[in-house]
Amino acid sequence: MKRDFWEGKRVLVTGYEGFLGSWLTRFLLERRAQVAGLDIRVRRKETILTRDEVRKVSIFKGSVEDAKLIERILLTRRIEFIFHLAAWAIVGECLRKPALAISANVRGTWNMLEAARNNTMIKGLVIASSDKAYGSHTDLPYKEDYS
Repeated sequence: MKRDFWEGKRVLVTGYEGFLGSWLTRFLLERRAQVAGLDIRVRRKETILTRDEVRKVSIFKGSVEDAKLIERILLTRRIEFIFHLAAWAIVGECLRKPALAISANVRGTWNMLEAARNNTMIKGLVIASSDKAYGSHTDLPYKEDYS
């Protein structure tokens, strides 16, 4: 990919202040993308993003479970690309509150897929997962055909 590919592109990063999201947001800002960030917690003290970087992000506080909010962000910001990173990622928390985790992770992903399907301006959607999707295996690295 050319270094200037992201310049001027309108990108939505869900979970933009999370571990992966903040690094991706920084990467996109460094390449002059127009970043919209959706997160349930915003302006975190522990973020890696500088104040200057945060000022460059169009911030939306909310959940990926809110389909109307997602639709509004895509339309008002004229989003072209989506990186969907928002999820309950800590296995222990998911096990303690499975209904909430399933709602956020499954409904949230469904909402992103539907929003992209229904919006002709979307050119790409990347959905992040984790190695937990492959179960536990001693043979590393994980392979996509693990079940």
